[in-house]
Amino acid sequence: MRIELARADEIVMKIPAQRDGLVRRPVALVDNVVVRAAHRGRGIGTQLMSHAEAWAHEHGAIATELHVWSFNEAARRLYERLGYATRSVRMERVLPPPDGGARAAT
Repeated sequence: MRIELARADEIVMKIPAQRDGLVRRPVALVDNVVVRAAHRGRGIGTQLMSHAEAWAHEHGAIATELHVWSFNEAARRLYERLGYATRSVRMERVLPPPDGGARAAT
């Protein structure tokens, strides 16, 4: 099952049926929350998350999850203040190209 909330051709929230360990449970995946720099510090992010959580609850989700970049300290503080906790850490290693040449930065 997947439920998406979109605005201006951009998906802002998805509710996939995810696996948590071996138990299938409905979890809302909040995706791509952005508040422009000029508008930050006014409670907009809090309001967006409140709306997303209410919407998720109305659609049967039992939890909400999101991804936040480790360098985005302001967003991390917001999510922690709203009660979100780190459940996992995603790690990456960029592999060298097969031909041994330099890989372009992404």
